[in-house]
Amino acid sequence: WLKSSSYYSLAAAMAPKEAAPKKSAAEILAAFRSRIERKIAGDDPDKKPEPTQGHTIFLTTSAAVRKRQKAEEESRQKAEQWIGRGKRKALPDDAQAPNGRPKRQKDAPRWAPKRSNTKKVKVLNIPMNVELKYLQELFEKATGDILEGRVDTDKATAFFTFRRARDAAALHDNYHGGEISGQAIQVEFMSDTESL
Repeated sequence: WLKSSSYYSLAAAMAPKEAAPKKSAAEILAAFRSRIERKIAGDDPDKKPEPTQGHTIFLTTSAAVRKRQKAEEESRQKAEQWIGRGKRKALPDDAQAPNGRPKRQKDAPRWAPKRSNTKKVKVLNIPMNVELKYLQELFEKATGDILEGRVDTDKATAFFTFRRARDAAALHDNYHGGEISGQAIQVEFMSDTESL
């Protein structure tokens, strides 16, 4: 029984496949003419469509940037810890200031306000190739409604007026020190009397 079943599977594998139906000479000539006419008209059937000129923009929170930097620093320190024949190198304790107290975050100086009632912010160091509509869409999804915006390409700065002050504060709190497409940005409050 085993021999006969393997014989049939081998015979089925070696059986000739069905051939594609043959085209007549007139059909081949008509297809060729059609293809040449499309090439002359500018619609090249062989040409692959070119990708659109869109850019992918991604926004990274400042907390995520700090977390990544901390992980990179820890991995660098671990690599430096072991030298020679397995002897451990002593590293200074960076977590404490000389007075023994924990160090304060560098991105939040004492004089910086925690919250602001202003609805206007400016975003510094934006990528040069980003258009206002994409920035506005990105920040609206991240925080809230934006009433108006402007981009100053010479200074790589974007200015936005939010509908609510808490949305402007959320942008500052979450994205000051963050990144747009890998480029570090800074978010600063503006007074409501300043023009965009």
